[in-house]
Amino acid sequence: MTEVKKKKLADRRTLLSNRLIESLKPKNVRYSIGDSEVIGLRIFVFEGGQKTFYYSYTTKDKKKGLEKLGLFGSVNVKEARNTAKKIATEVMNGRSPIEIRISKSGELTVAELVKAFLDRALKAPRYKPSTQKKWRTNVASWIYQESNDPILRAMYAKTKLKIANKKLSECTKDFMKEWHAWIGTKTESQANALVEMLSVIFNWGIEQKFWMWY
Repeated sequence: MTEVKKKKLADRRTLLSNRLIESLKPKNVRYSIGDSEVIGLRIFVFEGGQKTFYYSYTTKDKKKGLEKLGLFGSVNVKEARNTAKKIATEVMNGRSPIEIRISKSGELTVAELVKAFLDRALKAPRYKPSTQKKWRTNVASWIYQESNDPILRAMYAKTKLKIANKKLSECTKDFMKEWHAWIGTKTESQANALVEMLSVIFNWGIEQKFWMWY
């Protein structure tokens, strides 16, 4: 995050869209464009071509903060705006940059929550051995994207929908619809089963108070 702070942010704002960001080309130096809808939200384009969302804000006591929201492709414009708005709410409630950073960095990823569920909750007698095996296979294939199946490996290579490293707050309805549709290109029943499975896991996470940013 410090590499972004070293240079003053250019005062450039436009209505960011996924199509616009896809069209941005890298230059010899890093540059950024601010969003005109959510002030403080910026997309940074690095020399190597990486595009990353950041949110710049100022607290009530004039302390500056610059929070990394995620790589474009893993996070889209709508998701970045939603996260930026959540941070803005935290700022309005008087939280300091360090408090915001700790709370956000402490949020679990989907993979971390799923692992906790598999280790602690996916057990007999509630879940039969056959059900446990099925769930673990689905997790490996569709969440961790680990499979020797050539069809699945081809699907992994073509998609940017990597759910494993998503923060829980990033699993918006729009993202889940995309993820469901992606799995559905192979089998709709499998897609429905995966969404139902994640719903169980997410609700379990809320009960365990693992979900810190919902």
